[in-house]
Amino acid sequence: MQTSRIKALLYKKANESLFANGFGQITITHWRRSTRERYLYSMLTRSGVNPVNTDVHPFGSGSYGVIAGHSFKQVSSLEKYQQMVSKEKKPIEFILKPAKEKLNDDIIAQLDSGYLNFTLLLERYSFDLYSKAKLLLNEWEKKHLINLENNGIILTLAGKFWKVNIIQGLLTFLRKYT
Repeated sequence: MQTSRIKALLYKKANESLFANGFGQITITHWRRSTRERYLYSMLTRSGVNPVNTDVHPFGSGSYGVIAGHSFKQVSSLEKYQQMVSKEKKPIEFILKPAKEKLNDDIIAQLDSGYLNFTLLLERYSFDLYSKAKLLLNEWEKKHLINLENNGIILTLAGKFWKVNIIQGLLTFLRKYT
C-alpha cells in the first residue's frame, strides 16, 4: 500500500475516533474538547488579521508567521524541517508578498475551514477565482477532492487530507496564471 494512502486512511480513522470521543473540529487539522481551545493564533495569522500589528514568529514544522507584512510557512515535513535546521538553513516553504497577501491569506483561511467561497472573494477583491481556475477545480472534483457548489467549493474528506497540497497548488496556479 502506498504511504500516502496509508496516511489518508489514518486521517480518516483519527477523524472518526475524535468525533466519536466528543472532540469538535475547529479546522481541518485541529480539534478541541472544550471551548478553551479557540485556535486564535493560527486563525489570526492565516486570515491576515493582526490586531496588534506585530510580527508573528512561527515555531516548528508547518507553522505560519508574518514578518514585516510578509506571510510565510515553514516546511511541513518534520524530517525536512529538522534537516534544514541542523544545516542552519531557514526552513521556509513559501513566502507571500504583502501585495497579494490579503487574497492569499483569505484563500488559506477559508480552506483551513474546509470551504472556499467564490462570491466572497469576488466581493472583497474583485477577483473571479472560478473563471480563472475552473479547469483545475473541475479536475479536483473529478478526483473527489472537492465538491463544487453554487458559490464555491467544499473539501471532501480526501480534500481535507490533501488540504496543504490543494492550497499550495491553488496559490501556485494563481501566481503563474493571473
